[in-house]
Amino acid sequence: MFFKLKSKKVIITSLSLLRVKELSAFFILVFVSVSVCSSELSGFEKNLDIIKYNSDYSANEKHLAIYQHTLALGSYGVDYLSSRQSVNGLFLTLVKDSWDAYIAASDLILKSSRRGFSGREALAELYLIERTQLLYDKYMESRATRFILKDQSTMIDNKIEKFIGRILSRSNRNKIPGLIDVVLRKKPAGYKDSIIYRKFHNKEPLNDFARLDYFFSDVLASIFFVSTRSISRSFGAVVGPVEWSRNARIGSASQKQILAKLRPLDIIFEKKSNKLTDYLIPGYWGHNAVWLGTKEQLIELGIWGAKELEPFREKIESGFSIIEMRRHGAAFSRFHEWIAMDAFASIRVKGLLDKPDKNILKVFSNLNEQAGKEYDFGFNVDSAAKVTCSEVVYLSYGDYKWPTKNVLGRATVGPNEIAELIFYKDSPLELIAFVTGDERDRAEFQSKEVLADLMGFNLQEDGTFKKRYKSCYTEKAIHSRKGMRIKRRCVEKEKYLYL
Repeated sequence: MFFKLKSKKVIITSLSLLRVKELSAFFILVFVSVSVCSSELSGFEKNLDIIKYNSDYSANEKHLAIYQHTLALGSYGVDYLSSRQSVNGLFLTLVKDSWDAYIAASDLILKSSRRGFSGREALAELYLIERTQLLYDKYMESRATRFILKDQSTMIDNKIEKFIGRILSRSNRNKIPGLIDVVLRKKPAGYKDSIIYRKFHNKEPLNDFARLDYFFSDVLASIFFVSTRSISRSFGAVVGPVEWSRNARIGSASQKQILAKLRPLDIIFEKKSNKLTDYLIPGYWGHNAVWLGTKEQLIELGIWGAKELEPFREKIESGFSIIEMRRHGAAFSRFHEWIAMDAFASIRVKGLLDKPDKNILKVFSNLNEQAGKEYDFGFNVDSAAKVTCSEVVYLSYGDYKWPTKNVLGRATVGPNEIAELIFYKDSPLELIAFVTGDERDRAEFQSKEVLADLMGFNLQEDGTFKKRYKSCYTEKAIHSRKGMRIKRRCVEKEKYLYL
């Protein structure tokens, strides 16, 4: 039930007819929020909280404010998704939370309108139809936002999809003339601000409202997506279990040293050279997980008793302090069992544990949300209904940007992309430990420079790192007797990487 944008003209009209004072106040609020937060998305997140928990709003004022917020988020999303070079999991969460808040505010209006059929209540229903239509049109403007809206709807039992289908239904389209008639007779305050009323007054057609259109191209894309995901699933089922005897290991003495360095919410990485998948996944690292922390560490942080830790307490007390996503689904692991590998790394989000408790607990809450999901064999970062090991990190840590690769038209993020971020300029991550094992069950703590070289980076004199890459060009040479020869030459170069 997700559908085609019919007319961009409707959105332009709606914006021109919004009350200037209210709209200006909204965007000033967003601007102020952005100026004190790390990104535009933090501004949207803060703004949504302000609207949701403002008890001074009337039902219609709250509905209008959440509508404006969600429309602005959609406009931001269309531009962001068309030009992004990195991804931010907070955007997906905001789409879900903003629409969920809009639906809750809409239900209050509908509940009020059923008490009677005064001019004010008829006007509220007109507002609901036109605002929902304009939101729908904006999010249907690009395939990327359409896909994300549908995916986020599945996260809340298809709530968004069902709501849109109900409000923009044919029965509501047939109801519009009756609502206009009541509004004309009663003339409630603010009725001239209604877009539907304005169009009716100007004798313009109203067929842009309560209307849904299907996208045939989305059906084709869905078929392609399902096909490639099925192939990937089948391929993973074949190669996933393939492994052979291990040569290098990280011994128990080194494990204690590693464990002593770990702090809650560190991102941990594994490399297993005895698994076939390790050779098929691009990059040095084949898998990542999250260290939840020990009971003692979480007590020291002062958050052990928080409700966000409830889903994890029993697991942590039993030693299962690692949460990860494997091809069979989410799992909890014990450190001494998980560490059976050839190389290990732990990476930390800078300053995360120095933030207020609510920020730290939000990460735990997000991690818990991932725990019930299946593995994403489509490797699509825009799909949150199913996730990979690296997508768990991408979706859980809040307002951080993560580097991506484009595979078959989809943005993907893998363990190697996340680990590479420690070598970026102005990186939000830092390396805590990099350990390699040997055949005698010993281990060696390696420097960041060693890891950089293994991952294709060069250390610079100032302590920064540049990525190695090849720049290739075609060279033509003309010979009088042998004709033209074409040679392909490549030169090794290096560059800084930025988010």
